[in-house]
Amino acid sequence: MALGGFVHLWIAPAHYSHAPAHGIFFAVVGFLQVVWSLIFWRRPTLGLYRIGLALAGGLIILWTITRFGPPPFGQDIEPIDTSTVLSKLGEAICVLSLAILAGQGQLRAAVKRPVLLVLQETMVFALIAGIAWYGLGQFTASWAPAWLTEKEHADAGVSHGHQSQGTQASGPGGAGPASSKTASSQPSMYLIEGGILSPLVNGERVPLAKGLAVDVVVAPYPLALDTDLDLFLVRSDTGQPVTNAQMTFTYQMQFMEHGIWEGKPILVSDGQYRAPLHFLMPGEWRTDIVIQTPEGTVTTALGMAVFPQ
Repeated sequence: MALGGFVHLWIAPAHYSHAPAHGIFFAVVGFLQVVWSLIFWRRPTLGLYRIGLALAGGLIILWTITRFGPPPFGQDIEPIDTSTVLSKLGEAICVLSLAILAGQGQLRAAVKRPVLLVLQETMVFALIAGIAWYGLGQFTASWAPAWLTEKEHADAGVSHGHQSQGTQASGPGGAGPASSKTASSQPSMYLIEGGILSPLVNGERVPLAKGLAVDVVVAPYPLALDTDLDLFLVRSDTGQPVTNAQMTFTYQMQFMEHGIWEGKPILVSDGQYRAPLHFLMPGEWRTDIVIQTPEGTVTTALGMAVFPQ
């Protein structure tokens, strides 16, 4: 149980960044798991046994429900990562250990319990707790929708922004991207150089090595879960499109371990390369772009705050 608690406390801040309710839930649950573990270790009573079944077993049932139904305060089913495996493993071991202790009569003020009764108690407490937590989460989401994705990072200056939707790619120096420059003072994109984030306006030109530059345009803007990233590659001195480049890109969440997605931009027109991005969930993402030209290879990285309105 303590293992699951420490894992939940560890991941709570990262989950808070894309859904405050998730972060609060993991922090509270993690705290309860750690406290229960300490108390039960000192005093393994029948009452604490039942609370442990409801806590550990209920969390397993809740996680199972969210594999098939919509998670409270979430839009997509999250992939299974290391933190998921560790927390569920710890909770499963806890449930099994509690069942063994009860079956052997090692709980204080409790006689040895029949195996069938122990199994029934385990299933009943776990199912009731898991279904109750899921129902409470869905109910809370109905009257607190702002907890779904509302979150700003003061240290990174990330904001939802108030730009108009539907910004379209119009090419280097086009009027479309430029119109977003006055729409918000806090853009949803950042240029990442040496670990430093610099605000990036939609349609802004980014200088690269090897005498190249790229105009970065996303649509829609602010970013949605499904976003097209258009890269207009040009010669920095002449502004002429570069047509003989090969590009690849990868993107991943900056503060959560949910895997790495990769792809190859499509050549749309002279110098225009389009990379379709399909973000798993709201949050802060990082996109790394590798550009290969006859002159050599250049790279750039973009930070993207994906908080659909």
